[in-house]
Amino acid sequence: MNTLFDDTEKSTKMLIGKGLQIVMKNNFVDIYRNYIYVETKSIEKDFEKRLAVVQLVNNYFAKKNKLALAFSISRQTINNWLDSYAKHDLLGLVNNSKDSWKKNPYRFKGNKARDLEQERLINKDLSKKKKIQEENEQELSLDFETPAIVPVSTDLYKEDYNFENNRYAGNFLIIAMLEHLYQFHDLSGGIYDGKVSFLYLFITMHSLNVSSIEQLKVMNKHELGRVFGMSKLPSLPTVWTDIHTGVNKKKSNEFSKNIFDYQALNGLVGLGELSLDGHLFPYYGKETIHKAHFTQRDMMIKGQTMMALHDTMGRVVYFDIQEGQGDIVKTLRTCSEYIGKINCGKKPLIAVDREVWGVKNFIYLKDERIVSWEKNRKASEIEKYDLTEFDGSLELNGRSWKLYEEYKEYSDAEKNTIKLRRVILHNIQTAKRLAIVTTDKLADKVEISRSMLNRWGSNENTFKHMGERTKMHYNPVIDISKESANQEVSNLEYIKLHKELSQEKHKLKKTEQKLGQIPSTTNNDNTLRKNERREILQEQSKKTKQGITDINSRLKDIPKRVELDTTDEKRFKEFDNEGMNIWGICETVFWNTRKELTNQFSKFLPDPRDTIPVLEALIKAPGRIRSTPNTLYVRLETLEVPRYKSAQIQLMRMINKAKIQINGKRIVFDSMVI
Repeated sequence: MNTLFDDTEKSTKMLIGKGLQIVMKNNFVDIYRNYIYVETKSIEKDFEKRLAVVQLVNNYFAKKNKLALAFSISRQTINNWLDSYAKHDLLGLVNNSKDSWKKNPYRFKGNKARDLEQERLINKDLSKKKKIQEENEQELSLDFETPAIVPVSTDLYKEDYNFENNRYAGNFLIIAMLEHLYQFHDLSGGIYDGKVSFLYLFITMHSLNVSSIEQLKVMNKHELGRVFGMSKLPSLPTVWTDIHTGVNKKKSNEFSKNIFDYQALNGLVGLGELSLDGHLFPYYGKETIHKAHFTQRDMMIKGQTMMALHDTMGRVVYFDIQEGQGDIVKTLRTCSEYIGKINCGKKPLIAVDREVWGVKNFIYLKDERIVSWEKNRKASEIEKYDLTEFDGSLELNGRSWKLYEEYKEYSDAEKNTIKLRRVILHNIQTAKRLAIVTTDKLADKVEISRSMLNRWGSNENTFKHMGERTKMHYNPVIDISKESANQEVSNLEYIKLHKELSQEKHKLKKTEQKLGQIPSTTNNDNTLRKNERREILQEQSKKTKQGITDINSRLKDIPKRVELDTTDEKRFKEFDNEGMNIWGICETVFWNTRKELTNQFSKFLPDPRDTIPVLEALIKAPGRIRSTPNTLYVRLETLEVPRYKSAQIQLMRMINKAKIQINGKRIVFDSMVI
């Protein structure tokens, strides 16, 4: 086997932690990461030496105790340099001298070590008081123990064989990271009684961007089967049998709950700031199902809505597939309470679009931490504030914002009222203003504004990128035999009356405009002069107002929706979402795994723009694989570009160091020079 990953290196390099090594050469120090040269720093002058130590700690995360030994200084000295640099930047690393204040009167004076010591004592005292205060306010239960996952034996990766060429070998990067993060084999095997081959097939389809089971016909059955642990991919009828067997167990709800709980309790997703949105899954079949709004075409079409909760990094925290338009308000409350239970009682700050707007909805959600855009606002209302009143500021994505906060009371036609925090944002570059409302009482206006402005990146773009990378809309098992529990439709009589009401209001508006164009005049005795045209319009206005009153009174007695049995329409059917839920769970763990793989890989590339293209090339790279009783060996073809090759080696080293196992076999990566 290639000796690329042997741990024997030259002993002249001093280890300073986090895979870092340094070599001291007179007035220079060479820095290595995993024995690969990174850069050289000068330490000829005292200032350069201090700066080098500070940068090794701040930029490379070197261990302070190892640095102290390497540079023959005390650890307290390193702490002083770090604190001084954090407080005074580069000036903090320059020694004070008796005439330094004469040369530069803006430099600070006094004994820096004593000043820093005093500051630490003050900060320690404040921290202690804050800790006592927090303990008095709330006693949190920090029981983050997740249920133990019992190892499960399956029929995957059982066969032993010598090195074989495999065009899908790069997919093992996803499989290895998936096992490292989720223990997916044992977690899913315990739910599906060890029959998990169809789940790994779904994961592989997402990884290789295969859009349907039928598309597997063009794949190499033997090589594809090896990737997810079988001797070869079975015939498509057998594949369909395995999928239907798994779907018919009706365990997708238990499966999804275990996945969501596991990733939340193990820190695989963020829980502080989240965003929620709905995504339409269109249906173009002949069955009658509920409709939802298709944003791209601005029309109602038949389909389902996926309500997905994402963190600020674009990872999927929770999802739910609902029929028709769905209920984002109830989903929002469910998500907030769910996260609160597993996050020591602290509910997340959730950014959501205007779908939740409405006084009744905000009253229903008043105990949650919701952030949304203000709807139906008048531009003049937020333009009246002078810019000098904006006392907050925010820099985000290359734009500068000024912030102003106030409380505003909102009411609806039914006289329901609620007072909400409102934050007005002023864009410095464009001078445009936006308004945000929130039910939250904890976060400040800067955090609220950042959460709302980041929503597009963490939620909207995630849907877009997932749709491009995976087949989100695919449903492996379509079953629409069950009737929907919701058999209500819009009342045609109510719609007709509402249309008449709109026409009467428009008619009244036109009449009032014409009246305003006819001036009233007076006689010599100051009595109002008669005007036949004006009198006619006044009479029309009176009749129209009376008609509007009559229609409103009739609308009160007519329900907006009626049961379908009272009409001649076909009854609504409902999707059995068992298959789609399993497909969505596999998509979720694949997407979150790929996100983590991207984050790790980005550490080894100098240009972040290369991360995703190069990683995708690695995932789809060919190679050779071998299986022994205890180990799965994966040799990937080495990338040609030197910096890509170096990053590939570092990534495989990182994965090997984790000692990842699947069904009792360790996955070991190597490189293959071609």
